[in-house]
Amino acid sequence: MTGCSDQGDSTGQSGATSTAYCVDRAELATRERIADVRLAYEETNQFDSVRIDGGFADQLDEWLGFFIENSGLPRPDRIRHFGTWVDGSGSDNCTSWHNSGRAIDFTRFVAGDDEFVSLRYDQWRDRDDLEQIRRRYWATAASLCRHFSYVVTYLYNDAHANHIHIDNGFSGSSMAWFTSGSQTQVQAAQAICTYLFDVEVEITGSWDRATRRATDQVLEQIGVGGSLTDDGAWTEFTGAATGRGA
Repeated sequence: MTGCSDQGDSTGQSGATSTAYCVDRAELATRERIADVRLAYEETNQFDSVRIDGGFADQLDEWLGFFIENSGLPRPDRIRHFGTWVDGSGSDNCTSWHNSGRAIDFTRFVAGDDEFVSLRYDQWRDRDDLEQIRRRYWATAASLCRHFSYVVTYLYNDAHANHIHIDNGFSGSSMAWFTSGSQTQVQAAQAICTYLFDVEVEITGSWDRATRRATDQVLEQIGVGGSLTDDGAWTEFTGAATGRGA
């Protein structure tokens, strides 16, 4: 089972461990589902089980409940992925949260025969029906950003064009909050403004004046006001964005 490289750019948050570490397979929980939704490996589309940190798995359960309740999209019966735990034993550089069992790479959400969310940007970036696919991508990403501070999309680098990476290495057991120095969070904020709220801003990954103005406008639009750096604003911003993909 594969897992992407995930050396991050965020500032560590409450409950976080500053660096990834290796764990043995036997130390991890075995899960076939997130909540009651089966996991399937991307390359085979076969149901499978994964080794995963128990606390991280519980957070994914909570996230999925929020997504199902708030996205307005079908309830998935299958979530496809590229992996969770990756064995780092014998390596001198356990730098990935996959080595800790605290990361997962999502690729698609499926209900019956309907692949209603594709996180495979590599497969749809040139399609004519790009707009709806992209909106659902970013609504899903927003839901993940609400719960985890390190969510890596295709905007970060081409290695993430075929999946979204999620880990709790920086947010720990807490809900995520916004850090203006995080490239991945700023990229997500810019994409959410542009693709979900039709408030266009250049996607640079930099917390510049144009981005502050755009996010302020969206916060006003959803009835929150203030700045994205305010306490609780990131939760409201990403939560509202979750429902914009339907």
